Amino acid sequence: DSSQPASSAVGFGGEEGQALLRRLCGVLLQRLGDEQLSIRCNASSLFAIADPSFVVPKLAGKLYSPNDGVRSAAQTALIAVLSESPDAMAAVGVVMDTVRLPESSIFGAEHPHRINHPGQIGQDASAAAAAAARQTDW
Repeated sequence: DSSQPASSAVGFGGEEGQALLRRLCGVLLQRLGDEQLSIRCNASSLFAIADPSFVVPKLAGKLYSPNDGVRSAAQTALIAVLSESPDAMAAVGVVMDTVRLPESSIFGAEHPHRINHPGQIGQDASAAAAAAARQTDW
């Protein structure tokens, strides 16, 4: 049936299947910066069939990681969610809602990767804190 969501078509239908899909996505989100390219590629494919409201905010938070591999994998996964999601309009809506959220609501105000401006992306937490302390108001 073509009206079934993609997650149902690949064996993640029903409440238990969706719970399993969320759990798998959670584990893969933790391993997003893994050195094995196959894990990152397969993660993107899984994220594309998952509920965008679950994965997009978490992937958006990973865009601020000091780890280049994590940032790159998060970008690739977000593109996969937008381009391969069975409900592209819902995915775009979640991305837009996530972009409108303040940065602190993506991963918390006390998160170690919290940044104050884009120039701090990719710096470690101590360098970002030192840069923020040096900034002055004009």
